[in-house]
This record gives sequence, structure tokens and C-alpha cells, in this order.
Amino acid sequence: MTHTRSFGRLVIGASLGVLMTIGATQAWQATAAPGDADTTFVPIEPCRLFDTRPGAAPLVGKKTPLGAGAANIYTQQVTGNVGSCVGIPTDATAVALNVTIANPTAGSYLSVYPSNQAQPNSSSLNWVQGQAPTPNAVDVKLSPGGQINLFNFAGTVDLFADVAGYYTPSSLIEINTRLAAVETKIGTNRPVVEYAAAIDEVDLPTAAVSPAPALIVSPASEQLSVTITAPSAGKVAVVANATAKGGGTGRLVCQITNNTAATSIDAGTQVVGIASPATGGAQPSLGTNRVFDVAAGPNTFDLVCAATDAPITIHYRSMSATFTPNG
Repeated sequence: MTHTRSFGRLVIGASLGVLMTIGATQAWQATAAPGDADTTFVPIEPCRLFDTRPGAAPLVGKKTPLGAGAANIYTQQVTGNVGSCVGIPTDATAVALNVTIANPTAGSYLSVYPSNQAQPNSSSLNWVQGQAPTPNAVDVKLSPGGQINLFNFAGTVDLFADVAGYYTPSSLIEINTRLAAVETKIGTNRPVVEYAAAIDEVDLPTAAVSPAPALIVSPASEQLSVTITAPSAGKVAVVANATAKGGGTGRLVCQITNNTAATSIDAGTQVVGIASPATGGAQPSLGTNRVFDVAAGPNTFDLVCAATDAPITIHYRSMSATFTPNG
């Protein structure tokens, strides 16, 4: 089976691009405003936007689990007075959310994106069947009407989300009074953060080699990659997931590496493995993470996987990388 290499330069919430947030302090002056076309992050006291669980506050809005597929995409209003959130302005261009899944009936993923755009090929949250409530930070652009869409790939799942802040195109002159109220919460020198992600759902066979640790990876053309461009020296935290399918007695192992020419897995460095399911059985997932010191410029990371004892198919993989500068 031949596959082209998968590259992703997707963004938080799959839609927002690289976001740059600037710390607010008393040193900010109106004369330092970068211009009315720029976007500024305004943090707020966290408020619950919605909760699909019956009986959970807020008691308005969708109160049933989110179903699977395009037919069950849910559109959520964000701006205005929604749930327990009051006064998110209509000029907000994006929002910072903390989204949590609960009670999932199947392994799946969630995509959060603007309601006026096509569903992206990216995920905001991944989980397995029966997983405990799991949150994730999601920055997502809003539609002109202040709405987002939520897509669930498989099964049903409850969702609830809190708003931590929003992005506005207002100049610093216009939001000077808002900054005075929140500058103690932001602190100084808020770091630039960049994010990239990659995802695929194709069935990829891995090499079957025994015994371990002499693991031969799948061809480079079948490795999942993510590239993030660092504006300065810093650290990149990479998170990856993979789902095993078929195989029987084998074991799937995966490792995150920054060596794009890797031909084997370093069995002594953060290798994560799971048993292969019987053909037709449940599809278990593994998750692994790794932190790299990086220099300024493009940095590419691969998810390298291999099988032991019996052939295994990788059915689903995802990677995300977040950059934080030194200091």
C-alpha cells in the first residue's frame, strides 16, 4: 500500500492560524496601539457557555449528547449573552475556550470551527470509548454572526465549554478601560505561542518484525508529520495519538521524533505500545508526548510506528505541536 506523506499546518480549533497574544501591563500606552486592524486578546472571568448534560447549568441550549457525523453538527452562538456568559461583544473575531468531553460511547474526535466555514481536517479533542471527562484548550475563529460549529466523528458524547477570553479588532485606545480591569490577571511578557496539527484516518500497514526492540518503522512516506515554525529559540511540546486495528497477537509501538530520516525506533526513548486487537474487535488507542528544544525556524516532527510479532494496521493518527519561547 502506497501513501503520500501527510503534512499538517493546521491551527488551534483548526481555523485560527498562528495567534500572537501580548501581555497587558501599565506600560501599555494608547500611542503604542499597532492599528485598528490588529487583534487583541481580552481575558475574562471564565464562564460556562453551554453544557449538553441534562440538569447541568446552564439549563438553556442543547441538553442532549452530540451525535456523530455531518448530520449532527451542532451550531453554538458565542457572542452576546449566552449560557452564563454575559456581554461577549459582537465584534469579537475569535474566542478562547476550554472544551470538555464526557460520557463518550465510542472512540472519536471533536472538531470545533467557525460556522461559516467548511469542516476542517483536524481535531480539537480525541478520546476512546468510556474515557473519563477530558478537557482541552481550543482557540477558534467566530463566524460573522458570532457562531461556531462542533462535529463529532463517532458515537455520542456530552460536551461543555467555558469561555476564558476573546479576540477583538478594537484598537488599544478603544479597549484601554478594559485593560485596566484585567492587567493584573495577564501579567507581563505573555509569551508568543504557535500551534500546528496534523491528522489522518487512512489504514496504514506497519512492518511486522520479531523480536523487539529490533523494530523497523513503516516507510517514511507513511509517517505522519507536523511542522511548526518557531520565531525564536524555545521548546516544542508534541502530542500524538494512534489507533491499532486488526492483527491479533502483535503489538503496536509509536514514537515521536525530530529525525525525519528515521529508519528505526529508539526503544529507549519514550516509546509507547499497545496490544493489537483481534480482527474485528475494539480498536485501542495510545497516546504519547515529547518535548524538544528548538532553534528559530521550521521544525518538523514525525510519528514513527512499527509492529511486533504480527502485522497491525494503524487506522487513525493525530499530532499537535505547541511552541513556547525560552524565558
